[in-house]
Amino acid sequence: MVRSRRLWILCGLSLAGLIGGAIVLAQLFGMGEYPGGHLRTVYRISTEEGPNPATFSLEITPLPDGNYKIISTTEAVEPKDRIELGLFSLFFLGYSLRPEGGNLDLTPLMALGEREVEPNKSYVLEGGARLITQERAQIAGIAVVIGIYTHPNYPDQRALIALPDVATRRLLPFPPLLQVEKQEGGQFKVRDKVELVEFLHE
Repeated sequence: MVRSRRLWILCGLSLAGLIGGAIVLAQLFGMGEYPGGHLRTVYRISTEEGPNPATFSLEITPLPDGNYKIISTTEAVEPKDRIELGLFSLFFLGYSLRPEGGNLDLTPLMALGEREVEPNKSYVLEGGARLITQERAQIAGIAVVIGIYTHPNYPDQRALIALPDVATRRLLPFPPLLQVEKQEGGQFKVRDKVELVEFLHE
């Protein structure tokens, strides 16, 4: 009981630091009143610690009585000695529980709020953070603008993030793409990646 409680406390304390403010991205995605209809999203989750990608799916189905059935599923393959921590990692969309700090802070992205993001622009955010957008692209059939996010306090890290229009953001629990990278040996190496691989809304 005590061990379990300590693990939950560790998870709570670790979440903010380990995913570097990624929970703030939920304020850019979903979190509002559901617009209705049938929704299905599937994400592929990869981390540098885990050799096997995991998947996270969310499906919302309207029922005849006006209510909605919500099914959320996480699937992964983990070795036996990682199962306990692996389960908590999956709840946090694949971000492993790392005891060390120093992970990229994504909270300045909250300033984008309800703003539409345009391609080939430079957005200066709080604390000197910056989002430099590229051309439009498509991920799982959704039109997005992909940007490179940097923060001056984390010069050896960056993130690629895909942002769809505001209406589509409200249907997604997480960005269509969030790829956190860290510089090693003069090159950026992918640490964590969450990518939308299936999207349906009708």
